[in-house]
Amino acid sequence: MNFPLLESARNYPFVARSLTLAIFLFTSKSAVSQSVVVHPNVPVSEIGQQEARALFAMSQRSWQDGTPVVVFVLPDSSPIHKEFCKKHLGMFAHQLRQTWDRKVFSGTGQAPEVASTVEEMRALISKTPGAIGYLPEAAIDRTVRSIIIREGAR
Repeated sequence: MNFPLLESARNYPFVARSLTLAIFLFTSKSAVSQSVVVHPNVPVSEIGQQEARALFAMSQRSWQDGTPVVVFVLPDSSPIHKEFCKKHLGMFAHQLRQTWDRKVFSGTGQAPEVASTVEEMRALISKTPGAIGYLPEAAIDRTVRSIIIREGAR
């Protein structure tokens, strides 16, 4: 069989590199896998996706034992934040921002605490009882605890 695009790729290295890059970008998963993490004393080891949405949307304000929830996120522009919203909450980062803004401007709630860096997020979660956030898996240490988000579950 004759494949004209492949023939031109052989003749033009730029085309070959571009095709390789395009295939990689469209078939690869996120470069940074992250996990939801909590303060070590938070009384859960897993939550459903709907509960995760409620927590990060600032709708659920306490854990099952009554401990207040303190939510930490990275800046809206962070690729880690954007990926977290899509992967774990099933929504876009701008949708989550709209939810927070609506609560703040109507006086019915507040926005989460914003950590500037992954290191700051880990430090804040580790020292704040009831805290929840997310970190790249490589940044998780013994000062925080990873929990499971059951996809599509309550």
